[in-house]
Amino acid sequence: GLTNGVTYFYQVTAVNEAGTTLLYLRHLDQGEAVSLSGTESANYPFWSPDNRFIGFFDEIGNKLKKVAVGGGPPVTVCLAENGKGGTWNEAGEIVFAPSHDTGIFVVPAIGGEPRRLVAIGEGYDSYRHPRFLPDGREFLFVGRTSGGADNAIFLASLDTTVAPRVITDSQANVDYNNGNLLTVREGVLMATPFTPDQERAIAGGIPLVENVLTLGAASVAVFGVSPAGMLVYQTGASAQAGQQLTWMDLDSGAEQTLGEPGHLGRVRLSPDGRRAVVEVREASNEGTDLWLVDLDTGLRTRFTFAPGNEVAAVWAPGGESIIYASDYENTHRIMEQPVEGLGGTAILLESTLGLYPTSVSVADQLLLFDAIRENGKSEMRRLSLAADAGEPETVASLPEENLGGGIYSPDGRWIAYHTTSAASWDVFVIPAVGGSRKWQVSTDGAVYPSWSADGTRLWVSRFSGDLRAYEVDGTGQTFRVGRYTEELRVAQPDDSGRRFDLHPDGKRLLRAGTDPTFRTEVSYLHLVTDWQRGLGQ
Repeated sequence: GLTNGVTYFYQVTAVNEAGTTLLYLRHLDQGEAVSLSGTESANYPFWSPDNRFIGFFDEIGNKLKKVAVGGGPPVTVCLAENGKGGTWNEAGEIVFAPSHDTGIFVVPAIGGEPRRLVAIGEGYDSYRHPRFLPDGREFLFVGRTSGGADNAIFLASLDTTVAPRVITDSQANVDYNNGNLLTVREGVLMATPFTPDQERAIAGGIPLVENVLTLGAASVAVFGVSPAGMLVYQTGASAQAGQQLTWMDLDSGAEQTLGEPGHLGRVRLSPDGRRAVVEVREASNEGTDLWLVDLDTGLRTRFTFAPGNEVAAVWAPGGESIIYASDYENTHRIMEQPVEGLGGTAILLESTLGLYPTSVSVADQLLLFDAIRENGKSEMRRLSLAADAGEPETVASLPEENLGGGIYSPDGRWIAYHTTSAASWDVFVIPAVGGSRKWQVSTDGAVYPSWSADGTRLWVSRFSGDLRAYEVDGTGQTFRVGRYTEELRVAQPDDSGRRFDLHPDGKRLLRAGTDPTFRTEVSYLHLVTDWQRGLGQ
């Protein structure tokens, strides 16, 4: 991103030699960028209007912070459990998205209690990336659609009596500069003339940058613009499109790649350890699909073909079918589809709100799934897979918090899950039969639990990307949590789900992570001093 002047630009994706993401600052007339201390795990930075501060989200600490350009430690503005972008006006107000599913809020830049401006509307699963217009009252933000189409771009106001309205669409974030909207369409950064009094932006526009680097899951492209007309951007295929399936040995950490790279998401291994099902994004014009992977050869074959998105797959007991989430045109379903043979796909459950399978109890044929409530928060529910299933029941829920990711223990007696806690998110265990008793497993931030095949270890994903394995004992009437070991490092967890799975042999795991050789296709940052004069200079 660029300042309002021409002195600095900052880069948030820089990683130091220790593998830590830091906020870096560079003078345009100097060759070196310097890191800002205390900005470990910084995300989605934005400038103050006087160029003296940078606001950012502390991804591990779950806070909105600001740091002075001239030096000094970062200062907390307010809590933000999973921040998704902010913007700062001259009146000292910060408009921001404190999490992916909470809507748009405003908070004084000096700190205080955030106030909601915009709640998430039907048909959207996230509001994010707000940007003030020059008047400092109106702002743009991205409404991420839940059906695989381009995101909606809203124009809203600090005056909440003015309803937000959709003015255009974009694959990623939006900005406004010198009477133009900057959006991304089919991988091209576009400039479209626009004034705030227009009902909608006109169709078309001027192409500025082809193949701008876009991170689809985050709905963000790598570009920034200053009021003075400077533009900074990065090109290249998204690093998410270079995800590679990789075996990791649990004892040695040795790695071995499997198959070809692609835009891969969650991966789940079959009960016999011979196949995997993996999410593949953008392989067709129909959204995200599920593909089957032969673990001997690495070959992938497409498994789902319906329009919309098919995600969150779990194997049914015996491995003869796969249960997954489907969403298309604001209809959410849990589906079951046989892996072999000519049997058809069955609809197990349907809703206007999100439904995401997480685990199946082998002994009792019970499906755990996350269900999105009217307030946008998730809760854990259970559905019988028997012929006379009946209605699902709620297993665990918190009124104003997210709770989910439930995984049955191998013997079916326990359920591990994650929810918000004093440390932001942590993993807990409850009896599968119900009751009020629960045991806390992690205490310093973790999500996406996963059991070892023998039930003696419980793996959790820390926000640093470390996998931590806890020794556990659920053989008696109470659950016991022992010491842990930090085994391996994988990608940092996000709201797209766990991108690894443990093999039934207990010796290795399969993960979807970025292929290091793919990163070479991404360009350096490019700087244009006056984008409106063209990019040919």
